Amino acid sequence: MIKGEGEKTLKELLFCLENKGNPSLILGLAFKEGHKTVLTSPRPVMRNLDELPLPAWDLVDVDAYRRIWIAHHGYFSLNLATTRGCPFKCNWCAKPIYGNRYNSRSPGHVIREIELLLKNYEPDHFWMCR
Repeated sequence: MIKGEGEKTLKELLFCLENKGNPSLILGLAFKEGHKTVLTSPRPVMRNLDELPLPAWDLVDVDAYRRIWIAHHGYFSLNLATTRGCPFKCNWCAKPIYGNRYNSRSPGHVIREIELLLKNYEPDHFWMCR
């Protein structure tokens, strides 16, 4: 199991498994080794979200999503995540992953994704979560 943010941990785990490495050296994992549970040290929180590539929208069946969205709402909307975390103190949501921090993608990074979506999928609307 990957604990916390998963992008770097998953990438390292896949590389480790391909190369028959030692997963106990990878930060942010929990797994069974025989009857023993192994918990590796937590991975530091990613602060610069622009390090992440744009989402792999080409792997999504956008045409099916468009048909369903239009049938239910009358227009086509796509969503974008521009931040991680939350500055508020509620005790639900993604607090176990992100804690009480709030990090944003840069405007340029968000604009690149919007341009990609407009060019390739022509949405009528964007729903942006922060």
